[in-house]
Amino acid sequence: MNHMSKEDWHRFNDNVIRPVNIVLDSDLEKLRRDDEVKRTDLWNQIEHNQNIFEDEFVTRLPRDIMLNARSKFAFAKLLLATAAHVNNEETSIVERFNNKELALVERFERFNVFDVLSIEAIVDRIYRKGDIYDMVMELYQSQYSDLDRILDDPEIEKDLKFAFNHRYGKRLNKIKEGVQAYVGQYGPIIVVTQIEQKVWDKIKQSEQERKDISESLRRRIAAVASRLKPLDEVDQEGELFKNKLYDIERELLTGKKPETLEPLESERNRLTQSYLGFETEIADLIAATENRQRELATREAELEKARQEYEQQKQEERQRLVENELKEIGAIRTQLSSEAVSLQEEKNSLELKRQEISDKLAQINEVIEGKSIRYITKEDAELCELNFIARFDTKMQSLPLKIHSPVEGKTYEVRSWKEDAHLKFIDRNAPDMPSNVRSRYIVAERRHGFFGERIKKVVVEAISLNHLKEFEEYGFDAKRANLSEFLSLVTKFIDTAEMGKYLHVIGIASPTGWDERVEKELASTSFAHNYVSRYVSICLVDSVRGEVVYNPTDDRIAKFAEFFKPQFDREKVESVKKYALEELSMKDHIVFEDIVEETKEERRIVYKAFYDLESAGKGRARYIKDVGLVLDAGG
Repeated sequence: MNHMSKEDWHRFNDNVIRPVNIVLDSDLEKLRRDDEVKRTDLWNQIEHNQNIFEDEFVTRLPRDIMLNARSKFAFAKLLLATAAHVNNEETSIVERFNNKELALVERFERFNVFDVLSIEAIVDRIYRKGDIYDMVMELYQSQYSDLDRILDDPEIEKDLKFAFNHRYGKRLNKIKEGVQAYVGQYGPIIVVTQIEQKVWDKIKQSEQERKDISESLRRRIAAVASRLKPLDEVDQEGELFKNKLYDIERELLTGKKPETLEPLESERNRLTQSYLGFETEIADLIAATENRQRELATREAELEKARQEYEQQKQEERQRLVENELKEIGAIRTQLSSEAVSLQEEKNSLELKRQEISDKLAQINEVIEGKSIRYITKEDAELCELNFIARFDTKMQSLPLKIHSPVEGKTYEVRSWKEDAHLKFIDRNAPDMPSNVRSRYIVAERRHGFFGERIKKVVVEAISLNHLKEFEEYGFDAKRANLSEFLSLVTKFIDTAEMGKYLHVIGIASPTGWDERVEKELASTSFAHNYVSRYVSICLVDSVRGEVVYNPTDDRIAKFAEFFKPQFDREKVESVKKYALEELSMKDHIVFEDIVEETKEERRIVYKAFYDLESAGKGRARYIKDVGLVLDAGG
């Protein structure tokens, strides 16, 4: 035997045996999931390196290292062939081994969980009669523990016998040691004496049903995920479509109208149908998830009844078995609940995207058909926001303040606001622009009276909603807040309020007013059912006209509406209206900026006067390029 140099040792360990070790460090399941091309490439590398090994290293290595290396090459190839065999792949590498060798790998690889378990863990899982118990029983009943007898088989290649003994001998010894430790603590496991067979059968049936439910739902989720792949493309098309509508809205504000909306309507219909299709897929999956939940709940109820009986009868072994299965069912139900929540959130998101597309085009169509739009500059929108938030803060700071929680049927008296009880948020901070300010007041109590964390009881929040993109680009806006904007804003607060079990009262103000569809939705009986729970109450505020709208059946918000309602000096508004009508009697239209200058009144007073007159049919507000807001004579 020739001695090897240091360089040759490095070459052998780092290069020649390397692809073999890659395979041997994997289990059968990992190899089976690998790409077939990747496995074929590994096979070819091993074949190539085996030739180098036999030509250059066999006669130069110590005999024990040489035999070990030969067995590694043989077993690595067997693992790759078994992976291909399990996958039913048509490849010649499977034919290099007989059925007995392939089957032996499959059987032994089923027990690889023991490689990562300690002796104590094996004892514990046998005691709990879980999956390990079944494996141990199968191991003993099938006599897999007698590795010597299996490997005496002349049909198994010698190098493979060496490899089997090396790879699985240590595992089998660990299993035997675990069984011996169990017997030392609890007695024999082969004869089931602690429980009646019918109890064991009930547990096994539940376990199988649980696994079937998980697997069937996993396959269904995978199938739906595959069908949802085109969603990204549809979202991109939806963004492009909204940009088209945005350009048309900009042109409408300057008086330019498109000749026809038919191409846009066709595109809208196609996109909304696509979104509806995805929503249906997700809705079906949610229904399937809920069905699986009900199946598990039925099984859970049966086992809970049995658990209570065994507890009363002091049959601890039976009670423990049932409790273990109840824990497994509980874990699966928690997982299903989480998945259902995620699916519902995704479905809601798709509904909002579809609604936004429809809302934008509907508003454009209404303007083309002659419906008036409200024009407001960014500076005036900022003033509306400041006035709305300032009045709200003033009301909330008028202490002492009594705030009632219908959730707990309790009234809280606030004598001061703690530092962390009043929070303010803004979306964007730019000069002479609204910032979408949110002002939030939190009524809270210590968990244990005078100590412990502060628990929310009531949250009262004012939100200013502006189209910041329009204000940034044009300096003004004329779009009413629509349903999709409203829902996307409100749904953010519902889950947190429900989880915290506190009342969240929200007033949302828009300087351009609200689309009638929003007001109609808010006032509908279905709104509370679909979007608002007993923990959330909402009102809409028109910060220019000073109007507040809410669901008439919601008694809670009625008590808070005054906190959000803008306040105007009625006499000043009436005075401006009178002056405007006198001017209109002599002119075709009056200019907003002129009336502000002539009356010396606050801009918000003149805005209210203009739009009050329009609502009364005594004028029509519109925008003229380079002039601004005007009020035409007549309705």
